[in-house]
Amino acid sequence: MAETYRNSLDIKIGTKAVPNMLNNNDNRTFAHELGHSGGLDHTMDVENLMTQKFIIQKEDGDYLKATLLNRSLIQTIRDNYIHNKLNRHIPNWIQRLKKRQ
Repeated sequence: MAETYRNSLDIKIGTKAVPNMLNNNDNRTFAHELGHSGGLDHTMDVENLMTQKFIIQKEDGDYLKATLLNRSLIQTIRDNYIHNKLNRHIPNWIQRLKKRQ
């Protein structure tokens, strides 16, 4: 559905996810990927924004309500910004895109 490397400025959203976002049926995917661009990794907390969809569903959680972003995660993004750690790109993303076409 979507892909971002940690600390990357490149966020890719799949064609299956975009209509859900545009129709307000997915308030989470882009925010989750933006968290990765800010330097956040996945978590295992079913209420956390950074937990993967399949983990939440496996635990019978509500994917769209898993939007918690605690103070320490926000501070991580802030610190990465302050220390200029956010200006990266997905490795070989142009080559990978060409292979898909």
